[in-house]
Amino acid sequence: MDAHLEENQAEEVLVPVLSCAEKNRNFFQEKRVFVINLLGAPGAGKTSILEGLFPYLVGKVNSAVILGDVETAKDAQRIADCNVPAVQINSQDGTALDGEMVAKVLGMFDWSEIDLLFVENIGSLALPQQLDFGEDIKMVVISVPEGEDRPAKYPYTFSQSEVCIINKEDLLPYAGVDIACMEEEITKINPDISLFVTSCKEDLGLEGLADWLMEKVHQKKQD
Repeated sequence: MDAHLEENQAEEVLVPVLSCAEKNRNFFQEKRVFVINLLGAPGAGKTSILEGLFPYLVGKVNSAVILGDVETAKDAQRIADCNVPAVQINSQDGTALDGEMVAKVLGMFDWSEIDLLFVENIGSLALPQQLDFGEDIKMVVISVPEGEDRPAKYPYTFSQSEVCIINKEDLLPYAGVDIACMEEEITKINPDISLFVTSCKEDLGLEGLADWLMEKVHQKKQD
């Protein structure tokens, strides 16, 4: 197939997805809801981080979660057990959540009761180009056992993220990882990224991350 024709076909597919993302963005802006696209490989601890954050957010901002997974609703049940509204989207082919997928479930929430929406995307660091469903920021989670070289293998994801959480700090003694080297690799790719080091097991770094998020929520309320 002609390369120019392939490019045009790809653009034709992308345009409606981006258009839907823009509609979502306008909706979130109207509702004054701060929206996070939460990224990371399977097992990085995305859901555990959310569970650890909620005790610091409760009574200050109201959260909700959309969760993407290949199968099951187990993660959504974990979030619901925290008394946080949650909706599961199953993508059997492992496709990352896009604007159309997110738009289909927006009617399942009471937006008068929500300040902060997390969208936990399908577990992967290999993001498609132009991944956007109307979020305010992308937040990527990488765990200590993944190693210092993981950011260099997936530079696009880290270059597009405003926040990086280095999770499972408690495994440092066993993983043989230099966390300073990991931070250096991340900031080489994205010098402006905000870094947080966390351990859900030891409740490390989660309060500081919650404070940062609340600041962003309050900023959007004032926009």
